[in-house]
Amino acid sequence: MQIEGGEESGGAPLVAQSAGPAVSGEQVWRQRADALERRVRELEEALSKATEEARALLEASRESERTSKIELELVRAGAIDPATAAVFVRDTLARQPEGEGRDVAEVIAELRRRAPYMFREVRAEMPTSAAGVVEPPVIEDDGLAERARRTGSGKDVLAYMRARRG
Repeated sequence: MQIEGGEESGGAPLVAQSAGPAVSGEQVWRQRADALERRVRELEEALSKATEEARALLEASRESERTSKIELELVRAGAIDPATAAVFVRDTLARQPEGEGRDVAEVIAELRRRAPYMFREVRAEMPTSAAGVVEPPVIEDDGLAERARRTGSGKDVLAYMRARRG
């Protein structure tokens, strides 16, 4: 007995055709129902697998975003080795109680206090406006520089330096 599939069942057996004894309508419907139930189970399993994969990908995406945020903050904070410091930050965040919820910046500030050797020294930035720039003094007698250069005498060099200092 050969059973052929139809389009609406996704290729599942629908009608029994045979050269042998006649098949009753009830048997045909029972075969269809069984085939459709198998197909439903297959689709439910595929949906379950796809849902689990989507959850895993979402969690991996969130973890990647957290890692990127941590490393970016560490670079901004002047970490010498952001990847190594990120391990400490992630460990601290994982150990904190659920309700505490400290953010990454607080944990990095704490790490900077506990392990300052992991960070570059904070240097005062140069002023960006012209108000902080000091103009070099104008030397009245350019001959002092030339004389100090020509003679190499300590007396002439000292006279030039005093004139330059103002």
